[in-house]
Amino acid sequence: CVEGVEVSDNPSGMLGRKVEAHVHVIYGNSLRIQNSMRLVQSLSIEVNQPVFNGLANAQAVLTPEDKENGALVIDIGGGATEFVFQQGQAIRQSGVFAIGGVHVSNDIALGLKINIGLAEKLKIEHGSAVVASGCQGQSVPLGDSDVGLSQREVGLEHLHRIMSVRLQELFELIAERCAENCLLDEARAGVFLSGGCSHIPGIDVLAQRIFRLPVTRATCRNITGNTATLNHPEFATAIGIARYGGMRLRNRPRTRFSIRDVLPFLR
Repeated sequence: CVEGVEVSDNPSGMLGRKVEAHVHVIYGNSLRIQNSMRLVQSLSIEVNQPVFNGLANAQAVLTPEDKENGALVIDIGGGATEFVFQQGQAIRQSGVFAIGGVHVSNDIALGLKINIGLAEKLKIEHGSAVVASGCQGQSVPLGDSDVGLSQREVGLEHLHRIMSVRLQELFELIAERCAENCLLDEARAGVFLSGGCSHIPGIDVLAQRIFRLPVTRATCRNITGNTATLNHPEFATAIGIARYGGMRLRNRPRTRFSIRDVLPFLR
């Protein structure tokens, strides 16, 4: 705001004595961030600055129109889920929940009393975020008689229900955070799902049921390159980090050229 009047995202050039702004602060554990940066630097890679995964993800999957209309981006990874609500150039809400694909696999392993490797295989090959119609009475085999393990079957409905409960809990936690500022009413662009877990069948149906908004499996937008890679939502964060870094370089103020900058190369 300039003199109490709301303006666009960039009030540069306007006249006024009083400027106000609402800011959204994203913070994290400094020791964990520094350790991650040291690990990357040990590979002889320079780290310019850290960036929140959720913010980078939004840069990759949202178009300028999506940002203007307001969008909720949810990145469901292996061990955690990050989300951001972006409207215009501003981040209105963000957060991280320690729930991801690994936790879904753990639930399957505990519920069906099987090892984690087999649970991961079941999740990928037969999983669903909703109880699929017509799966009642159906079962999938467990074990491998070729290596001497006894054959056993589990109900497909039971498998789907275990996954649905965990993912529903995740979406309800995010919806609760966004409801604090009534943000879901302003998400005209809808919800965008990315990360490896966005491949789970029915996850868009479950998300639409919880958020009551259009839900899209995200792909990278406005980026040229290998389209086969860009269509994989699990790569959105990495692509978004590269894009965020490029934006920061373009916006960096230019410094005056000095002969001292080239002296090392002239010797």
